[in-house]
Amino acid sequence: LPDTTRLFTQQEQDISDALQTEEIMPWARILDDEDFNEQFVFQMFGASLDTWQKKSYNELVEGFGKVTSELQSSLSLPFPAAHLRRISRLIVARAEHFPEANYYSGNKWVRKLKRAVGQNPKQEVAMVPVLDLINHSNRPNVSVRVGPSKTGKGGEITVYSMTKITGGQELCRHYNFALARPAALFRYGFLPFDMISMIEHNAVQEHLVNQRDLNPEADEIIAKRKKEDNEIARLETLFKKAKSGRTQ
Repeated sequence: LPDTTRLFTQQEQDISDALQTEEIMPWARILDDEDFNEQFVFQMFGASLDTWQKKSYNELVEGFGKVTSELQSSLSLPFPAAHLRRISRLIVARAEHFPEANYYSGNKWVRKLKRAVGQNPKQEVAMVPVLDLINHSNRPNVSVRVGPSKTGKGGEITVYSMTKITGGQELCRHYNFALARPAALFRYGFLPFDMISMIEHNAVQEHLVNQRDLNPEADEIIAKRKKEDNEIARLETLFKKAKSGRTQ
């Protein structure tokens, strides 16, 4: 897509107009300087993170920057690593997780039996045109259903209304903030207001993180605590899915 802020001749303007009137679905958007700027995001939402969560968020940012820099160097891309990071962040924020493409092509009773015994479908990451344009709201008026097609074989993605929608009203959905808070902030670049006003402060976990080098613990104690943390995280995920009405 042309940069409409840098059109200096009539010929450039004509070319730009022609490109933008074609039937295209651009995977792009105009960005403000602050968009997905980690420093700006941290200044806006860092106060809602405790010490351990801030450390986790910074580790995500550092790791992401390192990987994209190495990728840009290894592929000899004709643009700076900062551009690759911006492009990648746009994709990360809009990527959706769905069952593999042929999952809904088989027998529905076999699918239900597999889910009943804990054999959940493999997940694939995909970009979905139009769906990625729907913004987040704490009071959404639409939701997304992924399931077997009602018009034929295979699966389908359906956006359906949850309330009365008037003409000209923006369609908004609720993003998946069941993720850990640092991961949600890294992925979306913001946190909803209800999460900002309620800090998930785990004083015990924060103390252990700060003191682990000073007071080393036995391996079996560390392993036990990790197992307990994993079980708590699993139960919290199940609770949030049940509360939101989502199914596996």
